[in-house]
Amino acid sequence: MERKYYNQLVEILLLKPKGLKLSAIAAYLYNVNSGLWVEEGLYERIYWQTKRYLYRESKKKDSIFKSVKGKWGYYAIKPHYARQLRIQFKENH
Repeated sequence: MERKYYNQLVEILLLKPKGLKLSAIAAYLYNVNSGLWVEEGLYERIYWQTKRYLYRESKKKDSIFKSVKGKWGYYAIKPHYARQLRIQFKENH
């Protein structure tokens, strides 16, 4: 996953601590990164990159991402990482 998508992914998931559906995450990333002339297949590429990345990362114990139990296709940031990231964000701004 490209670094800019990673940063935007963390940003959007910090706003929704209970998690977001994969399609909403992909739509957000697409809207932020598309311009007036949309590249053919951009949404699909963003969707599949995000899906593979979040699925793989949510299986790792040391990842900041988790799949939301009971909600298929929903992902969130683990609570202890979310608190730490919010503190870092406040200190930097």
